[in-house]
Amino acid sequence: MIVPALAFAAFPAISFGQTTFAHWDLAYLTHPNAASALTLDCASSGSVTMNGGVNYSTAQAGSEGGSDGYNCFGHWEDSINSSKYVGFNVTFGNNDDVMLSEFNFDVRGYNTLSQNPSKVGIQLFKNGVSVFTDNTLATGLTTAWEDVTASFGSGSNFKSALGSTDTFEVRLYAYDISGTPATRPRIGLDNIRINGHCVPEPSGVGLACLGLIALGARRRR
Repeated sequence: MIVPALAFAAFPAISFGQTTFAHWDLAYLTHPNAASALTLDCASSGSVTMNGGVNYSTAQAGSEGGSDGYNCFGHWEDSINSSKYVGFNVTFGNNDDVMLSEFNFDVRGYNTLSQNPSKVGIQLFKNGVSVFTDNTLATGLTTAWEDVTASFGSGSNFKSALGSTDTFEVRLYAYDISGTPATRPRIGLDNIRINGHCVPEPSGVGLACLGLIALGARRRR
């Protein structure tokens, strides 16, 4: 039987929605780099770095109604010190074409607010080069959880092209202590996400198109 020619316009376009490349669900009594804390999609690896003397502790009652707890990061200063940060890293191999769109996280102040940071800023690096900065992403922190999102622009600074290997790092800084600093000024963090759009390698797209063609052929019989 001869299958009639197919009009590709009859098929819906293949669209790829937003993907969470890396999700750190930080937990009580768990190191931020524990395998159980990280979920990856499209990315080949992810990690957390603590630089400039910043360290962590854990606490109970995490954000998003979670009972698994969260992590506190401390030893911040009153003003931003570029060498003191928590870094969230994600690496993409050469099998996907990806575009970062945003960095999302839950943050809260710590106990005596005047002794601990009230503001948070971030800086995004691609392969060690700074490509995005927002130093007033969150201000006026309280002991309630706040859902914060930094939206990136478009262009090659936020893209890992097919055939290349790229590492993105979001460095998070906490600062602005209104009173006498605590011994270890800190903030709480939970549910950190690096989001964007991922287009599979061409072979995967081709298979999806062939599936649509086969489906159309069956419908025309």
